Amino acid sequence: MFTPKLRKIMIPIKALSFTSVALLLVASKLAAAIVIPINAYDWAAAREIVLGLRVRSESFTDFRPNKIHVARIDVGSGRFSFATTPLDPAVGHPMPEPDLSGYAIMMKCETTSDFLKGRRALGENMVFAVNCSYFAPWTPPYTHAYAVPADLIVSDGLMIAPDNRVGDSNPKLVPRNEDACIVVYNDKRAGFRNVTRWEDVSGMDFAGGGYMIVLRDGKNVANASKPYPRTIAGVSADGRYVYFLCSNGKFPLLYEGITLSECAQIMLALGASSAVEWDGGGSASMVTWENGKAKFLLNHGQRKVCNSVGVIYKPASSEVATMP
Repeated sequence: MFTPKLRKIMIPIKALSFTSVALLLVASKLAAAIVIPINAYDWAAAREIVLGLRVRSESFTDFRPNKIHVARIDVGSGRFSFATTPLDPAVGHPMPEPDLSGYAIMMKCETTSDFLKGRRALGENMVFAVNCSYFAPWTPPYTHAYAVPADLIVSDGLMIAPDNRVGDSNPKLVPRNEDACIVVYNDKRAGFRNVTRWEDVSGMDFAGGGYMIVLRDGKNVANASKPYPRTIAGVSADGRYVYFLCSNGKFPLLYEGITLSECAQIMLALGASSAVEWDGGGSASMVTWENGKAKFLLNHGQRKVCNSVGVIYKPASSEVATMP
């Protein structure tokens, strides 16, 4: 589909252990199936989860071996709605851990797979989900029961979480230096803009804030960064499509991650005009509902996150619904 860019890894054999040699052999096999898309991406080659939602996983080597997972949702079709992790019933109460008494509960942490399965158990035909924005607290051993989203979240016309990096709303969070939200409106179009905590969000099906803009109006505006596992969300210029990108990473010689600039290049090739970074690292998650079960697409173990966003499919009357 794309012309491979190959780069030989030159390491003296005498310096390699048996394990290192094995890893290099695996990496060389991955090199044969590159795909950082450098031109328009052929979405017809991606598998169709439901009508209007396509997903594809690709191995590639562009300076380093890796694997990416991409998705495109046709929000303009009117078949999809979005839902996020809800506020916990204990919202506002102090977090149970004694060293976190300065934090108030907002959302319960769970894996994105459990989020998707839980929504389906409630009768929603959720077919896809990814992790959303950064959250706090973030201290060892990283197993907090609850957390506070760092960025703005709107779900079904309600402000679930304001931008907790703004002003003095939560001084323990790093101040935000970008203003960017992926927005899906009730009239089935998507946008890329700042959403403030003070505005009327009743016309929004979903809004999810991010920390770092990587693509704006077709231009790569990414800051310098190291390869890393990442979750990126973007929209097309005409507002018809929402795109998601997740990358593996932190596995030397196998899955080494991608930079923010590479994320911008990939998103542009996928068809996005603007895109923003959501949470990454071990939090990066992409899950599909296929063959009656949740399928986690990345290589690392799933981390519990406090905010996921899922895509709910509404089949036409002529289709057979994909409920459990």
